[in-house]
Amino acid sequence: MAWHRWLATVRDPDATGLIEIHHGRESGFDNSPRWDGPYARVQPGAVPAFTRRDTLHVADSSERADDSEYTKYLWLVQQMATIGYDDGEVRSVVDFRVRDVFFSAIMAASSDVLANEWISTDTVSGFAPLVSGGEESLLSAQRTAGRPEPVLDSRGLPRMDRAGLVGAHRLRK
Repeated sequence: MAWHRWLATVRDPDATGLIEIHHGRESGFDNSPRWDGPYARVQPGAVPAFTRRDTLHVADSSERADDSEYTKYLWLVQQMATIGYDDGEVRSVVDFRVRDVFFSAIMAASSDVLANEWISTDTVSGFAPLVSGGEESLLSAQRTAGRPEPVLDSRGLPRMDRAGLVGAHRLRK
């Protein structure tokens, strides 16, 4: 729950409902073409000389990022290291900031797994709006460790808007 709370607050400080990543490798989709655009905007500064070990483990090194791309990866890590990986400062120094739909969906899916296998449905359903957005009163209560109730529509059913994940978790048995 602490990991989910950290992602939902630190990595979504603007409460957009999308988790922000600061390096393509955080996504689990290393070297994906999805990151070509964001990496194209990264202009690395001086990076210490490095020896690539990753290219020693593949038959065709063209399947790996080239040195210019790898330099960008190292540059991002170096940017974060200069401020001691301080969560409050990273956004102001890192050149790669992507609000990632896939990563956010993985977090939502993992919340579902937690709900079914590890902790009570009500507990996870209380965190869903932190990921998906929703009524400000619900978000506020969650950020202060409150336990919100779902927002109901005129029929008394959980409203299926951005806050609707709360209701979806509570309706499943």
